[in-house]
Amino acid sequence: MKFLTTLIILSISLTLAGSAIAQDSRPVALNRLLTASEIVDREPQGESAEFSSDGNRVYVFVDVYNPDTEGGELTMTWTHEGGSSHSQTVEYGQSRRWRTWAARRMNERQEGEWTVTVTNSQGEVLGEVSFEVVPSIPAGGMAALEEEFGC
Repeated sequence: MKFLTTLIILSISLTLAGSAIAQDSRPVALNRLLTASEIVDREPQGESAEFSSDGNRVYVFVDVYNPDTEGGELTMTWTHEGGSSHSQTVEYGQSRRWRTWAARRMNERQEGEWTVTVTNSQGEVLGEVSFEVVPSIPAGGMAALEEEFGC
């Protein structure tokens, strides 16, 4: 009888432990998703939704919440004006919080509306961020623009 009682208690304990592990298997999520003009010490600087087409980079920064602490990959798909797109894969490590980013240089050909969609390895959308690339101001500033357009 004592053996049977021990076996039942052990069985219940293993079932509860398995249930607790299954409940902690939550998917990766994004704490932050934003666009910035640079990354300094793994943090975004110059957060904005508008960038110049002067050849500088636009950074898409993600702060990943990783409850399982297993590393993985995210895909960032850059879509320009609802049409052409480009994908970049970034990795996140074995930590509950991981910061990573992708970047693209923007010039006159990239002016317009952009959307970056972040998906996990199963293709599920975790988030989206949009921004605009606008014409750069010439070296002479506003005076050069006024001269060019006869204002």
